[in-house]
Amino acid sequence: MDKTVGFIGFGHIATAVAKGLIYTRSVKKTNVLAFDTDENKLKENAKAVGISPVSSSETLIKLSDVIVVAVTAKAVPAALAPIADKLYGKLVVSFAAGYGFEEYSRILPDSVHRISAIPNIPFEAGEGMLLCENRHSLTDDEYKIFTELFGKTAVLETVSANCFNAAGTLSGCAPAYVAMFVESLADAGVKYGVPRDTAYKIAAQVAVGAGKLCLENKPSDVKDAVCSPGGTTIKGVASLEKDGFRGAVINAIDSILGK
Repeated sequence: MDKTVGFIGFGHIATAVAKGLIYTRSVKKTNVLAFDTDENKLKENAKAVGISPVSSSETLIKLSDVIVVAVTAKAVPAALAPIADKLYGKLVVSFAAGYGFEEYSRILPDSVHRISAIPNIPFEAGEGMLLCENRHSLTDDEYKIFTELFGKTAVLETVSANCFNAAGTLSGCAPAYVAMFVESLADAGVKYGVPRDTAYKIAAQVAVGAGKLCLENKPSDVKDAVCSPGGTTIKGVASLEKDGFRGAVINAIDSILGK
């Protein structure tokens, strides 16, 4: 795509998204720009991606077609206040978790076309998830640009405002939990003599493969297909249930959303 994408805020998530867009050839490396108030972080992350940082958000806006707001929700007003009147004609994509269309309506004029979305770290591998709020102000042509830009690097899912943050929490935080599961599974392999590198490869590929199956089937059907009556797998499942595996995962989300 011959569009220039400019990131306002260039931390871990923005870096992962930029790497993914370049990896999937959704955008040329020369068409990715970044600005962050933390100059050291900006230089370090820009170098890791292989792009050149810009010196100000004003410069970034002048040079970019798509503006990605990738700061925290608390930082959004201060980050956009100096440039709000310069965003007209730009396609604005917000990655600020907890800052949806309604919140942006308080700080941006209606003439600024915008959409709120929440990405996750697997963007970097071209296997991201992008939760998009169903309420936005993009034109049909702008929405087409949005989906073409991010659609090669992530699965795009539209959700309503009332579950936007919850869905974003599942998508954004779960990679850490899955990584913990992979690490724990690998540790079990090492305990029984499997070399560490091999154990990691097995556990990670199992997670990838099972995930793909769960996209096409009910997770319960995937589980049941492996569990033979009286077999070894169902014994392991029973042990996980006894130890509160499902409850522990749900509690992790509860701890974030405050339920």
